Amino acid sequence: MSLEISADLKNLERVSDFISAAMEHLDGLQNAEDDLFAVRLSVHEVCVNIIKHAYQGTPGMIKISTTLNPDNKRLQIDLFDNGAPARLENVIPPNLDEPQIKGYGLFLIRHLMDSVDYFRETDANHWRLVKGF
Repeated sequence: MSLEISADLKNLERVSDFISAAMEHLDGLQNAEDDLFAVRLSVHEVCVNIIKHAYQGTPGMIKISTTLNPDNKRLQIDLFDNGAPARLENVIPPNLDEPQIKGYGLFLIRHLMDSVDYFRETDANHWRLVKGF
């Protein structure tokens, strides 16, 4: 399955519906509600980072594709954009002992998903999130 949206926060509801539809094909999940929440939150966080940091308020598109392996209950989500490259080396992990308003996105994604990878491919960013159930 794939979805292409304009890089706008108002499209996050469409992203939620898309992820829910992809996960409907996974039968017998023990923690289906928690898993759906974790995956949707992770994909939302990547999309928000793309909108705010990669595109920085300029128009752009985000392509999201899912690959589902129902046999081993594994979902792979790939997100692509043509914005500025991510500078992951500049991301400082949040200090969980000190409250802060922002800076938790990548931390959450990495803790909610089994693997999180970022690639810069020519003039495109590629995020790959994987969750096994």
